[in-house]
Amino acid sequence: MDHLEARPVSRSERLGHLDALRGAALFGVLIMNMPWFFAPEARVQSLRESWPSLADGMTAFLGTVFLAGKAMTLFSMLFAVGLSIQKERIEARGVAFGPFIVRRLGVLLGFGILHVLLLWTGDILHAYALSGFLLLPFLGRRTRTVWIWTASLWGLGLGIGLVISVLHLRGGAPPMPAAALAEARAWTSQCLAAYGQGTWWQILVFRLRDWLHEASSLLPAGLGYSILNFLVGLGIWKSGLLKDPAAHLPLLRRIARGGLALGLLLGLVWAGRDTPPVRAWALAHWSISRWLLPFRALITLQPLILALGYGAGLLLLWQDGAWRRRLQVLTWPGRMAFTNYLAQSLVMTGIFYHWGLGFYNRMGLASATLLGIVVYGLQVLASRWWLERFQFGPLEWVWRCLSYGQLQPFRLRRSAAG
Repeated sequence: MDHLEARPVSRSERLGHLDALRGAALFGVLIMNMPWFFAPEARVQSLRESWPSLADGMTAFLGTVFLAGKAMTLFSMLFAVGLSIQKERIEARGVAFGPFIVRRLGVLLGFGILHVLLLWTGDILHAYALSGFLLLPFLGRRTRTVWIWTASLWGLGLGIGLVISVLHLRGGAPPMPAAALAEARAWTSQCLAAYGQGTWWQILVFRLRDWLHEASSLLPAGLGYSILNFLVGLGIWKSGLLKDPAAHLPLLRRIARGGLALGLLLGLVWAGRDTPPVRAWALAHWSISRWLLPFRALITLQPLILALGYGAGLLLLWQDGAWRRRLQVLTWPGRMAFTNYLAQSLVMTGIFYHWGLGFYNRMGLASATLLGIVVYGLQVLASRWWLERFQFGPLEWVWRCLSYGQLQPFRLRRSAAG
């Protein structure tokens, strides 16, 4: 049978720079998820309106500039790259790709649902699985066709955002009216009661109810944003930039310089609007500041621009031998990113939720961010230890077995480990 002839990629076939990119994105994802682990989201938003401390305020500001949306965008692009690589290698062996990828995405969807049900509402796996099905028709298209679709859909998304902004502008109402503020405060109280004081079962029930409520409004937008980033990643892979970065150094330099400069500039503007003085001025002079609303739609490109700058910069550093040795540490968690991503949810909910250590809402943003850095460092060490003994991360192995329809080799042979 076809699925019995397919096999996972061997160590010699792996592209180390992709693992390093994935490891870097995984770090950014953890740091930007920390505010949603340790306290209600509404409390995090309030940090940007009235900073309770300089450390927490600067952490929120720098996170918005450097990481918010960028790490997840890079992660999304790499997911599409992975799908394209799998298609090319499986079809090169004369095996049908369709049945394999349907199983693979179906298993990922199941993991995502279990992630939400058992651990945390901020799951991205179910969105990636559903968006992956939408990406399948594009995998076999020519590079030019993919870029045309990418530009067209991004343009459509920006156009919709501009229309919404203009309609909001015509309405003349300032953002976050009293009713919305009251709803946010009520939701914050429910989070504190459930995650901060509830039993494991009470937390599960509240988390599922909250996710179902959020999914009804956020899932369509999330799927749309994921597929847009997927298309960018697919176009980059088909252009050959990631297959052989050394052959595209001039282009990588242009992307790195332009992406980092423009992305950081837009990030400073975006984060600056959330500082207390700017927000107070905007609300006090709403008749003037509301005309800047259309700019909010255009600035949604900032995460993509800066993510491209980050990726190109890392690929350039990878070409230098000394830097490659330093960046090698990122390949360890990057090679088992699936396991590490779910492990982050397990560890952080265990630290903050009442069923674990119960530190929910008892830590500042700066302290929580430092905790996230420590946890990622431990994941780097644990990943290295694991990969010296096994071919895949534990959940990667389960995912592969279910995707390929048969047990895969797990332990690393002594010669291969050397």
